Amino acid sequence: MRRFRIILVFLSIAQISAAQHFRDSKFKISKTEKKLIAAFWTDFKEAINSQNKSKLAALIYFPFNCEYCGPVNPASHFYPPVTKTEFDQKFYAIFFDPKLVKTANGIQELTDILEIAKNEDGSDGGFMFSYTTIDQSQNTKGRQCCFCIAKINQKYVITSTWTFP
Repeated sequence: MRRFRIILVFLSIAQISAAQHFRDSKFKISKTEKKLIAAFWTDFKEAINSQNKSKLAALIYFPFNCEYCGPVNPASHFYPPVTKTEFDQKFYAIFFDPKLVKTANGIQELTDILEIAKNEDGSDGGFMFSYTTIDQSQNTKGRQCCFCIAKINQKYVITSTWTFP
């Protein structure tokens, strides 16, 4: 029994150490990249707080893929692309969700919540961040909305959005 407890403690320490190492090592990015991400985050929060469509549009790479903006193309299995015109007409509203605004305002540094995004082929796909749109309960699994950002033309922009589960 004592040996079991020692092994359990050792495994717990190893798991915590591995998780800490992953968190610390996943953002070994240059100061320049961190400044670009910080600039994106500042501009993004300003745009959603002021509900400024044009400022928000400047932070999006068009067309961007949006899972919940229409049906998935069965031939390509890709999310439908949202054009600048479609964004201006109605899809800008997904960025003004009060839960997104509240979450964004509660996060000082975007790198605190960023995850590494991978493309289907395993290559680097930039970064992603998410927020809870529907809280988990006894009646629902909940829902997260994710945004993928990538560096294009020396600045970070949103390239896609999707939800899960």
